[in-house]
Amino acid sequence: MRLSETSMNQLVVTQLGQFTEGAKFSSEGVAITLNLPDGARKSIWGKWRHMSNPKRLAERLLMLQHAIYEEYPEYSGIPSDWAR
Repeated sequence: MRLSETSMNQLVVTQLGQFTEGAKFSSEGVAITLNLPDGARKSIWGKWRHMSNPKRLAERLLMLQHAIYEEYPEYSGIPSDWAR
């Protein structure tokens, strides 16, 4: 089963909350936008076949949650369940 663009975006927004503007789509692939606590705005790109796979997308989002939690320990707005 593959996720639609709407489902991918919804999963990204649900899992990353205030730290994302959602997913962006192009013929090149899918980007997960990040709004980090220090004000940086970044995008993590992935291929369609990986990002539309529910399990792989969930794994990437979990990895991003852990990375945000570890990178910004002083920021109080990060959910504690994002810790490893």
